[in-house]
Amino acid sequence: MTNSDTKTRRPLKFILTLLGHQFIGTLDALLLGSMLATTAFDFPNPWAHTVTRYELFRALTGFAPYFPIHVIVALLLGWILADLFGHQSMRWIWVGPYAWLVFAFTRLPTVLGLSIQERLSHFFGHGCHLENYCADQLLVTLPFYAAVAYSIGAEVQQRIPIRSPTKRTKVSGIVLAVGIIMLADLVVAIASNHAYFFGLWQRQRLAFLAMLVLLAGVDVSLIIVALKIRRIHHDPDTPRFA
Repeated sequence: MTNSDTKTRRPLKFILTLLGHQFIGTLDALLLGSMLATTAFDFPNPWAHTVTRYELFRALTGFAPYFPIHVIVALLLGWILADLFGHQSMRWIWVGPYAWLVFAFTRLPTVLGLSIQERLSHFFGHGCHLENYCADQLLVTLPFYAAVAYSIGAEVQQRIPIRSPTKRTKVSGIVLAVGIIMLADLVVAIASNHAYFFGLWQRQRLAFLAMLVLLAGVDVSLIIVALKIRRIHHDPDTPRFA
């Protein structure tokens, strides 16, 4: 391969990996955070009443506009996957959501006519209430927070790498256990709601099936990542990002 071919492939590789991590660091991280919370609430708790759908929704969005569950999940996901991939593009996935945030801050119809302070409250404060069907923070602020957390997690991997076999085994075991538990919880949910599934219209059934496939894919991906982390080995003197 010539030097010109190498130079051409590098930007292309960067763009492709950036798009891949963009999906993982935003949509995948948000799905994973929601699924983790759902699975946690599904566990039997003898000290509390059964959690309702509304209470689960409040647990996921009640800390808006901060969304700590999703931010922490995205941070850990970036830290773990940076050890597995080491793509330089992981540090830059926040650029796209930031551009979307800037556009929404200046051009979104829901904020036209608002002052700068009111717009800041709308996206970063309590000016946009989910109870009033305002989803701007879910569609704009939350993806930005998740992308920033994912990029920070990739950067933290440089400072706190998974080097020792003991640490790698522990991290792999935790991720594997989480993936298996979430997949088992999804299977149980499907089995207990099969009557509801077959009662849906054909289009609704296809949409529901697509959602189940997506959720199962997230769980299986966690299991695959856990198995790959356990097997890889890095030279301590080799930089992770290339």
